Amino acid sequence: MKNCKVLASIEGTLAHNIIWAHESIIQIILRKQSRVLARQIQLNQAASTNVTFIDVYKEPYRGFPINYDRGPFLLSFNKTMQKFITDAQYNTVQYGNNSIRNFIIYTYRCAYIFVKHTVKNLKNYLK
Repeated sequence: MKNCKVLASIEGTLAHNIIWAHESIIQIILRKQSRVLARQIQLNQAASTNVTFIDVYKEPYRGFPINYDRGPFLLSFNKTMQKFITDAQYNTVQYGNNSIRNFIIYTYRCAYIFVKHTVKNLKNYLK
């Protein structure tokens, strides 16, 4: 990271490491949720970096993601990402579309967390 010119990552711990990079680095952060991660903004200001945020998240269910760190998160290659790639003149790699499979896995994880939370609350209520 110390010698890279561009650092691209999903929003989170990896993106926080920008604090160790040199000042002329360009950072690209793929946003995984609608909530603004204040600590990332603070780290970018402290590092004086040129940062681009790209919204690649989908949040089809209210209440998910649970918080900044726990998810679950659903990311997609959307129009915003395609526009960024086209504008920046990056090359793309074509691969299979797993959007339906990913949505099913995301839905399963949301349902699991919801049921687990509900059972825990019910146990506490019945005590």
